[in-house]
Amino acid sequence: MSGVYERWRFGTDNDKLVKLVLNGDKRATTSLYDEYVTNNEKVPKVGDRSIILFDDGRDACLIENVEVIVTEFKNITEDLAFIEGEGDKSLAYYRDEHIRIFKSIDTNFCDESKVVFEVFKVVEKYDF
Repeated sequence: MSGVYERWRFGTDNDKLVKLVLNGDKRATTSLYDEYVTNNEKVPKVGDRSIILFDDGRDACLIENVEVIVTEFKNITEDLAFIEGEGDKSLAYYRDEHIRIFKSIDTNFCDESKVVFEVFKVVEKYDF
């Protein structure tokens, strides 16, 4: 592996979500746009690579962003919810889960709140 990559975990149910990534069901993730602004972090872009970690800190896989959509939460479609790959992959499940998670981070979260929807591909899986 060459290069230095950001290493990160999903905010909730990390190991479960990592397994969905590794088996190909989860090909996207969503985060709050305002979290990047508040934390003075760069918004992800196409071509960015990073390493997703297991809960115990081991590297799970190297991913690369193939599409990044910054939009209001209400604009997330059934197709986008499906590639996020969680639950029954429906828009209803996606919305329920993300509203719960995002309201725990920002009590003012609403349909008009901006989100960052990252579509990624797995470049390399590591021994686990």
